[in-house]
Amino acid sequence: MNLEKRVEKPNLVRKKGLIPGVLYGKGIESVSIQIEEAEFLKLLRENGTNKTFSVKLGRKKHIVYIKKYAQEIMSPKRVIHFDLLKVSQDDTITSSVPLHFIGKEKFEKSNLVFSTNKDEVDVEYNVGSGISGIDVDVSNLTEDKPLHFKDIVVPEGIKVLNDPEELLCSLNIVTEKAEAEETEIDAETEVVEETPETTEE
Repeated sequence: MNLEKRVEKPNLVRKKGLIPGVLYGKGIESVSIQIEEAEFLKLLRENGTNKTFSVKLGRKKHIVYIKKYAQEIMSPKRVIHFDLLKVSQDDTITSSVPLHFIGKEKFEKSNLVFSTNKDEVDVEYNVGSGISGIDVDVSNLTEDKPLHFKDIVVPEGIKVLNDPEELLCSLNIVTEKAEAEETEIDAETEVVEETPETTEE
């Protein structure tokens, strides 16, 4: 991926369909850069904010990852700025990776409610071993057998930093009694409208 050094102000860069950014990290001074919007969105889809990849600025290549990016408030799909952090092959990276729960839809039409304490996991990995997300199969989950962080299956080279015994997700039974109580409360609730006070003259 080729980057361009940025010399114009961010607003002028955006008008040309480019996204302004900054490249910084080990062994280099902070450099203002820019990239085609479509190219950056492709990088973001493929790598997220965890995986490292190679870029070229001028004649030099750098191993980087997307440290952070900013989106337009009124148009969240539009990225208006990004930071690339340069790393070396010997670095270890810690990051939070999103969890994708697979198979939870099977509980939607039952009396079981799927709940999770967290939707991401803290991981540690060497440069080149990053991942953009982790799939967690919950289709075999039962009400008496919840999942803990130790049950997450991660690729080789990825280390989970969360407490292994920490609860990740579980199933709760919705009883008929609880549903009946909710219905009873709704039936007893009345809407009281205030009438305006009248003043005698």
